[in-house]
Amino acid sequence: MVLFWKWKSFLNEGIEMAFQKERIEYEEVFYQLKDWEDDPIFCEMMEAKLKSGKYDKVFSVNYTPLISDICEQRGIPYIFWVYDAPLHIRNLSSLRHNTCNEGYFFDRGQVELYAKEGIKVHHLPLAASPVVFEKAVRRAAKPHGISLLGKLYKNEYSYYASVLSDYDKGFLEGIINSQLQVYGGFLIDDLVTKEVVKRLNEQYHKASGGKTKVTLEEMRYLLTQEVTRRERYLILTMLSKKHEMHVYGNDTYPELDQVQYHGYADYISEMPTVFAESQMNLNITLKSIRTGIPLRVFDVLACGGFCISNYQAEIAEQFAIGEEIEVYGALEELFEKAHYYMEHPDVCAKIAANGKRAIETRHGFEDKIRHMFGQNS
Repeated sequence: MVLFWKWKSFLNEGIEMAFQKERIEYEEVFYQLKDWEDDPIFCEMMEAKLKSGKYDKVFSVNYTPLISDICEQRGIPYIFWVYDAPLHIRNLSSLRHNTCNEGYFFDRGQVELYAKEGIKVHHLPLAASPVVFEKAVRRAAKPHGISLLGKLYKNEYSYYASVLSDYDKGFLEGIINSQLQVYGGFLIDDLVTKEVVKRLNEQYHKASGGKTKVTLEEMRYLLTQEVTRRERYLILTMLSKKHEMHVYGNDTYPELDQVQYHGYADYISEMPTVFAESQMNLNITLKSIRTGIPLRVFDVLACGGFCISNYQAEIAEQFAIGEEIEVYGALEELFEKAHYYMEHPDVCAKIAANGKRAIETRHGFEDKIRHMFGQNS
């Protein structure tokens, strides 16, 4: 029997439906971790569960070393499916050393990066289920507007850049501007090295009296956030000048007064209708995702929405571009394609229908669960 640890993950319902359809015997336990690396109460609960001897596997969405260490001690396989990039775990020693781990990551680029560090994990794209969303989908008589659902990634880059020398400010700006021009490639890891971070930390130490210090991973992630923020800002600025532009999320830019802000859209009860009623849905991938397809793309297609995304290598591998989904490789290309598709709603509807069919036939949860659990489940 599988012990399925649940938290407030977007994948829960689709996974449970797949477990049931594949006749995988499981029990669930829900606990919302605040610190994924330190929670004695959670550890006691999991220890008590596994002590019973009734479970031969543990499964979770995303990875926590707390479960990994317990499973390692008890000789129980720990299967996990990660949909975040980067993985927000400070200490990767358990991921590297525990033999109980059987991890699946949606981003092949991250899998390859871990392989260079001696960490063995597998690649498995994400999935979606139209059935999960169909009750909430309401369709307008005529889809309208362009929608972006998600964060605008406001961050602390300006704070961290403000105390740096002109040389280092220019250095970071050069990295950001270069990455903004590149789709299908990730430059930040090669350009932000340990030596660079050491130089930056010397300035942070002096400016803060020793109170501020960043790690290599933190600086790289900060820059990926800033690149993504600028890209989304530029896109909203340009598209809202000519098209009806909607943003669903908690961030706003008051100066972009032609953008219509709607606040957070609930994943199950509201998001499906947003995707279905929008003539065009944008996916602008967080730059730390190297090759993978974000969950947002699968969700848009599962809800019957038309999706246009920045180019990601795995999109071209998993979907027929121009038939099931559309992509852009430069901002100019996005603006041209947006104009075309907003003038041709019939083409949008056809691609959206094909995209939903692709989810139903090739990218459902059942295939992914069978892949992770194998024939012995």
